[in-house]
Amino acid sequence: MKRLHNKTALVTGGRQGIGRAIVDKFVIEGASVMTCGRGQRPRDLAEEVFWQTTNIADRSEVCLLYTSPSPRDATSHLVCRLLLEKGGGGGGGGG
Repeated sequence: MKRLHNKTALVTGGRQGIGRAIVDKFVIEGASVMTCGRGQRPRDLAEEVFWQTTNIADRSEVCLLYTSPSPRDATSHLVCRLLLEKGGGGGGGGG
């Protein structure tokens, strides 16, 4: 059995770089994955991954991310709460 079977993950910055690598690994390990970034959905993103164009530096967009129809559970709720409280403003890439 895959290690993340029956788990849900929300990964920010899943369009490229480290975020994308995490998304790809979580899919391989069996997780239901929701990811976001400021640009369009990558063409090579696994079909089963839920994509939402979102700027996590914008509080209202994070709220929309949480209310989007997607796989969610207590973990993604916690992540979204952390994004609301701590997210954005870091000035980094993110994608």
